[in-house]
Amino acid sequence: MYVIVRSYKELRRFVQFGDRATDSVHQWLHDIKDCEVYFDAGPANGLEGFLVHHLHKCKVVFIEPSTFSVETILKTIHTQATRSGIDRERFEIVHAGCSDAESYARAYYHEMPKPGATYVSFSDRGDYCRGGRMDAPIYGTQWIKGVSLDSLVYNYNFPAPTHVKIDIDGFENKALRGAKRLLDSGSVKSWAIEVTGEDNIVEIGDTMKRHGYREIAREEHYPGYQPRTFDFIYAR
Repeated sequence: MYVIVRSYKELRRFVQFGDRATDSVHQWLHDIKDCEVYFDAGPANGLEGFLVHHLHKCKVVFIEPSTFSVETILKTIHTQATRSGIDRERFEIVHAGCSDAESYARAYYHEMPKPGATYVSFSDRGDYCRGGRMDAPIYGTQWIKGVSLDSLVYNYNFPAPTHVKIDIDGFENKALRGAKRLLDSGSVKSWAIEVTGEDNIVEIGDTMKRHGYREIAREEHYPGYQPRTFDFIYAR
């Protein structure tokens, strides 16, 4: 599996990918069954999506606000297509922030604009993890589309996902609010969601339980740090 790396930060992400024995998301990617369509909200340079396609040959939809991450994903798709013959049509890139509704708003870059820059806020900086990002430096802004998971499926006719990963730094509650029809449909077999903060943990846990999902794994990031952050895996 070929992966493009364009900065030290992307290299570090690649080297650390799946390195921890307790990496619940990495294990989930290997264990999921009957994966037909995989949605990845907040993929950064796309490692999880490329791995799940490599393992299961499924269609992958990346939803990513950072222009620099989008470029890396595009280059990796091109490299895999030319070197190993993957079908480019098995990948879709949605350059957008994943939220609770469709919109058009600013994305804020809180680090120097360069490959691997993932410290990005979309629209409402105060809603992000660890107390919000209102005081974070801003190195650049860009107007981009905001989409919900429901809008991709029911407005734009994307194939409904069978598995979904959400990793958007505290904005995950909005992403789930924008997936009400998908949750009601029961078409998604499992979800991997990074959740930050007690309010989000309670809200998302209640939402998943109410729609027939049960928690099958969790892994805490940065034990002892507040607010707490977990990777949760939910399955029907």
